[in-house]
Amino acid sequence: MAALAANLRLVAPRWLARHETLLAAILAVALVILGAFNERFLTIDNLLNQGRLMTEIGLIALPMTLVIVTGGIDLSVGSIVGLCAILLGYSWKIWGFPLPVAIAFAIGVGGLAGFANGLLITRVKVPPLIMTIATLALYRGLAEGISQAHSVRGYPQWFFFAGQGEWLGVPTQLWILFVAIIATGVALDRTTFGRALYAIGANETAARFSGLPVDRIKLIVYSLSGLMAGLSAFVLVSRVTTT
Repeated sequence: MAALAANLRLVAPRWLARHETLLAAILAVALVILGAFNERFLTIDNLLNQGRLMTEIGLIALPMTLVIVTGGIDLSVGSIVGLCAILLGYSWKIWGFPLPVAIAFAIGVGGLAGFANGLLITRVKVPPLIMTIATLALYRGLAEGISQAHSVRGYPQWFFFAGQGEWLGVPTQLWILFVAIIATGVALDRTTFGRALYAIGANETAARFSGLPVDRIKLIVYSLSGLMAGLSAFVLVSRVTTT
């Protein structure tokens, strides 16, 4: 059986041997099964609506992939989303920031939160699991302390375009997700940065001896994780209309 599997890998096209092909096949089977149970599941409207609802998670998952490839983990992203969502609303409504500035501010705070994670992990040498559990509690506490359980509403109509609008019949946030997916895929498969991520994840010590700037690369991926969590917060608030 093992020999047969090996022979199949040799004669099959290269794309069939990729993990992504298996995942795509599993997804296709799941869609067929769910569609068999409910005739409305595979309709265009339902699939687009499901895509609208999963965008925030997708934007978080993409940079998390980069973090995991390096052998790390970031458990604080959910709290960063909450903190950035609160800061977006409060910086606009309470602190008087213009709304575009408030959006940029919230996304920037997400990047800074991720940068803080990466800095502590690389400089203080705290394991990523422990460090991000700690910052999970920290960022969540900051969000709750700032908001005091009060919500912010009354955003102008243009603000909802990112979370509720459409372009060419496709939800706006799905276009954002598509761009992020393509950028992440190209970065992983077609760049020296992506190869460096795999090298660090496979053997960090060997990567250091090879001259790779391991700490700098880790700092970048954790910062990206926080930045995308901030972007996810913006899309989320735009969709649900409140913080």
